[in-house]
Amino acid sequence: MRNQVIACLIAGLAGYAAGYLPQHSELSAANTQLSQTAKQLSEEKQARALADFRNSTALLHTEVSKSNFSTAGESASKLFTSLRTFTNEAPEPVRQRLESVLGGRDAIVAAIAKADPAAAGLIESMFLQLQGI
Repeated sequence: MRNQVIACLIAGLAGYAAGYLPQHSELSAANTQLSQTAKQLSEEKQARALADFRNSTALLHTEVSKSNFSTAGESASKLFTSLRTFTNEAPEPVRQRLESVLGGRDAIVAAIAKADPAAAGLIESMFLQLQGI
């Protein structure tokens, strides 16, 4: 009788292990894939945000080229606010490059405020810097 109980316990443990090990390996593989997918999603979101900043910069250039300085001023304010927020949350290599882009903010805002057509050149330079990121 005691041997039967031990045999049943051993069989039960073997059955448990036979069911647990494959499920555990599947779970581990799924967690790895989830981690990779989350990283890829984060990279895609960052790329999308940068593309949006380039688009906004191009629209700002268009407004300045058309001498719509009041609209350009509002657009520049929104663009630089969003860009500053994004820069603060960006990973280090991207953050440094975005900080250099933000370095031209004061000159661009001042040129737009003065209705200076030279602002278009500054905005174009900013656009090219964003292209390099």
